[in-house]
Amino acid sequence: MGRKIIDIEASGLQQDSYPIEIAVYDIDDESQSFVHLIKPHESWTHWCYDAQNVHGLSRQYIEEDGEDAYEVCQHLKQVLSTNNVYSDAPSYEMMWLRKLFWTFDEVVPDTVLSVMHLIEWKHHQDFNNELSNLKVPHRALPDAVMIGQCVKSFTTAQSKLTQSMKE
Repeated sequence: MGRKIIDIEASGLQQDSYPIEIAVYDIDDESQSFVHLIKPHESWTHWCYDAQNVHGLSRQYIEEDGEDAYEVCQHLKQVLSTNNVYSDAPSYEMMWLRKLFWTFDEVVPDTVLSVMHLIEWKHHQDFNNELSNLKVPHRALPDAVMIGQCVKSFTTAQSKLTQSMKE
């Protein structure tokens, strides 16, 4: 069970928005990383063109190239049932996971934690500053990779500092 970062792009930021792209980046084993482009369920009708301008994904594109939402839900159910995942915006990620899981009457695993759980508290401000300086592309996998690489650089530096203090 590695350190995994989740990122979700959505149809908008409103209550009736839904997930359109979900990625999980495994910091410790990149081969375990994945991304799903999600075809909207028939009950998901909200679309925000402002959000589309940010992430660049059109509703037509996700309808044509997206994966079945139920299949994505089942894959995430398996992954989230055995792993905590970390996010820079866990409340938003949980909102969209709830939308996905509840659409299929599934229980939402409560395993999305703040990425700050991976960083020593004394480095939280520096980490937040670093995150805020990142130019995120607003696509699920590249965003998750950027956050994961930032975590990795901070935790590697922390580990080296701790090791040098012991010597």
